[in-house]
Amino acid sequence: MQPPVNTPAASDEGLHVSTAGNTLHVDVVRKDHTELTAHPGSLETLVPLLAGPDTFFLVDEGLLDSRPDLQQALPRGRYLSMPSGEENKTLTRAEETIDALHRRRVHRRSTLIGMGGGVLTDTAGLIANLYFRGVRLAYVPTTLLAMIDSSVGGKVAVNHPRQKNLIGSFYHPAAIHLCMESLRTLPEREISSAVGEAMKVAIVGSPELFTELEQLPSLSWKDPQLENIVLQCMELKLRLLGANCFERSLERSLNFGHSIAHPLEDITNFRLRHGEAVGIGIAVASHISWQRKILSTTDLRRIIALAVRLGLPLADRDFDVHVLLHHVDRLVMQRGGRSLHYVIPESIGRVRIIDAVSRTEIRTALDAVAQISKEYHDAC
Repeated sequence: MQPPVNTPAASDEGLHVSTAGNTLHVDVVRKDHTELTAHPGSLETLVPLLAGPDTFFLVDEGLLDSRPDLQQALPRGRYLSMPSGEENKTLTRAEETIDALHRRRVHRRSTLIGMGGGVLTDTAGLIANLYFRGVRLAYVPTTLLAMIDSSVGGKVAVNHPRQKNLIGSFYHPAAIHLCMESLRTLPEREISSAVGEAMKVAIVGSPELFTELEQLPSLSWKDPQLENIVLQCMELKLRLLGANCFERSLERSLNFGHSIAHPLEDITNFRLRHGEAVGIGIAVASHISWQRKILSTTDLRRIIALAVRLGLPLADRDFDVHVLLHHVDRLVMQRGGRSLHYVIPESIGRVRIIDAVSRTEIRTALDAVAQISKEYHDAC
């Protein structure tokens, strides 16, 4: 007697099997769903709404230190605190946490809720992906950068001594809970640095969003315009990822600014915040585009002026340029071995991807942007 055949419909999740001669073709379809919800209250009022018998929280310990009432709101015995900082975003830390989850009898039907900044959400996402081959995942991003960038798009990873985010995967959360009040205790630098990622998605795909950023009166978490910008950034990033959400193509417009940013973070030992490094990467890529007579002077000036107004650094020369260029070269391996896939703006709202930039172009842009930065600071 033949076993029953479970053949899914073409659009359903599952294995879709067909044959052609002596070749067996198998299409693997996985369907995930993410629900993004903005909540008007505080973290302390949100936690009880999310807590249930099968939920377990991984919480940034810095968040607990800054909000004593949050610890009281978390379900007793159903949360772990995790240290923040890129130095703690490691495979060892992930393995230790998995061990703790197993000791707490977190099971395969549990929901793991990562609450904190980008380091926490990246690590929690990888843990959820690995634990029992995958448990349900939700995020409560509590920094502006985590809201705009790291909680969105399904990338989960930890760092390796050789490279940032070298060990990772794709694992989309079932839910993202946005609570702007969580920014209340965030240092000003953490808010301003996150705008580097907001600028990035605006330059890549939305001149209208760029104009809104130019008109943003403040970076206060109370400003309703900031919440609107966050939601726009999250939606725009997801739409820009589109069919390439698993990076089958290594030509990724959302890498704009990152060919300089990730190496800068590495060689400065993460002294620069991610958004700050992205801001410098944006300035350098924009200047290279202007050098090549692609980006207009007007758009270059708008990009530089917005970065300065929002508090992003334009330059940081406390590093060895030779080491930076070596790290940039290493990105070619990560991006397929043949091309840097360097993203430059053609205009605000449109970018192009080029195979390579010369070391001379990068040096010239670094020097020019550093000089522009000095002139801005001297004028102030």
